[in-house]
Amino acid sequence: MNTNEYGNLQNKKTSADSGLYGNGSAYRTVPAAGGAYGANSYVQRNTAQDSYRTPAQPRAAYDFAQYGNAPRQTGYAPANNAYQQRTSQSTLQNGRVHAPGSHSHRINHNPSTQNGNGAKTPVNGNRVKANGNGGSGNGGNGNGGRGTGNGNGYGNGNGNGNGNGKKPIKKKTLKQRIITWLKKALRSVYLFGKTVSAWFKKTFAKFNKLEKPIRIFLASAAGFVFVSMVVIIAVSGTRHQREEAIQAELSMATPMPTIAPTATPEPTPSPTPEIRIEKGAEGEDVMALQKRLMELGYLAIDEPTSYFGHATKEAVKLFQRQHELQQDGICGNETITMIYAEDAKPYVMTEGAEGDDIKSFQEQLVELGYLEDNQVTGYYGTDTVEAVTKFQNRNHLTKDGKAGEQTLEAINSPDARVSYTREQEIIKEKKKQAALARASSAEGRIDKLINAARKQLGDTYILGKSGPDSFDCSGLVVYCLRQANVYTRRLNAAGLSKTTSWTKVSDLDNVKRGDLLFFKSDDSSTIGHVGIYIGGGEMIDASSANGKVVRRSAKSSYWRRNFVVARRPIE
Repeated sequence: MNTNEYGNLQNKKTSADSGLYGNGSAYRTVPAAGGAYGANSYVQRNTAQDSYRTPAQPRAAYDFAQYGNAPRQTGYAPANNAYQQRTSQSTLQNGRVHAPGSHSHRINHNPSTQNGNGAKTPVNGNRVKANGNGGSGNGGNGNGGRGTGNGNGYGNGNGNGNGNGKKPIKKKTLKQRIITWLKKALRSVYLFGKTVSAWFKKTFAKFNKLEKPIRIFLASAAGFVFVSMVVIIAVSGTRHQREEAIQAELSMATPMPTIAPTATPEPTPSPTPEIRIEKGAEGEDVMALQKRLMELGYLAIDEPTSYFGHATKEAVKLFQRQHELQQDGICGNETITMIYAEDAKPYVMTEGAEGDDIKSFQEQLVELGYLEDNQVTGYYGTDTVEAVTKFQNRNHLTKDGKAGEQTLEAINSPDARVSYTREQEIIKEKKKQAALARASSAEGRIDKLINAARKQLGDTYILGKSGPDSFDCSGLVVYCLRQANVYTRRLNAAGLSKTTSWTKVSDLDNVKRGDLLFFKSDDSSTIGHVGIYIGGGEMIDASSANGKVVRRSAKSSYWRRNFVVARRPIE
């Protein structure tokens, strides 16, 4: 607030009476009677006809005593600080100031270079509105005030003006500017359309005023011009196309000689040699392939050879099944690359797999009591997944339903926990075999074991099979032991070697007829092959390298180097 504004009610009445509301206030003092804008005064109002009076009859200032308050004034101060005032011939009607025969009105104002003051003055406690505007002088400020009658008044309100008497322009937002631009654009389009429409109407109006023969002539001429232009454009386009066709024919007939830069010849990459190793192949690459398949568990560890036989083909097919390749048993570029890759997957059985190895695995689950006989299909389906999950739960393994390395090791262990219903059946089976064994001598049972092995010579080697026509190495041993009334579950070579109820023999030179010989390979420390010692330094075994059941030396340098242990199941 200005320093001349009033801060308490005691000073406000004085303010209302005097018409002063501080320095620079928008409410101004009452101008002297007869004051005018510049040199001339406003024409005054005639009380009888409600018309303006002549300059010779200036309007007197309001009588403060008559109304008890300052007169209502508004507007900017004139050059001589005087306003044209109303005459005192007004009365108070219903709280408003009225001239006789007329109605109340505000006093006009005129801008000047000074600050103006305006006051609201109630009469007999009734408020009369007056407005004040800041002056248009340089830097003038306007303050608005309000006064009340009966000795009590108050003042408030500030009005600020700039140097040219205009309100400061508010900066529009981007949205407002866009809307304003769109309005202008739409209006321009509208006005343009309106102008064009008016022009057409005017033109057609003039055209219609012409005589009928003239209108027909003009219309015909316009149509003729339009059709002529269309024909000219069409002919020009056709001529242009014809010229292009002629140029194309000429270019084909007489090609222009072009001089092309001589390109630097790039060496043609030599094509990748096609790799194809299949059944019947021989050589060092076949021996290396067999060793790698043994290492990954797809081929039972055996004495590797340089011949690609049936067992090697089946092992390759198992690898292709595991890696979702075409199962043709042929080692092409893709299969060979994946076999020797560092991230090649080891042999496992998962849901969706199908083959003889799956069937053999299901037979093991039947022996353990986790699967029924009618569920042995050779397909790893939901029944097999459920059976494996039950086995894993009972043997404290991860329950994922997959026959991975740990699960296969546990299933092929002689200490694997069978189902609760199967435990009593196994006890009965062991007692039965023991009774039959006691009925024969140990020598007679050994002969039965070896004779059963001799009868299988030449049978096909297939991983996972246990007879009667095809075998893998452990399948042949289990089959022959059962012929000699020796109880054992279907286990792999590593599992059979851990059967602690059979006498252990640590030296190859101390083995006897009927002993089981267990070997590893040059590239692995895990037991992976088993054969039946028949005496004379020979054994019978299902050979993956030879692809069949064979009779051969058991004490060659290779077998001596890879001998691990022997077990004596019959004594």
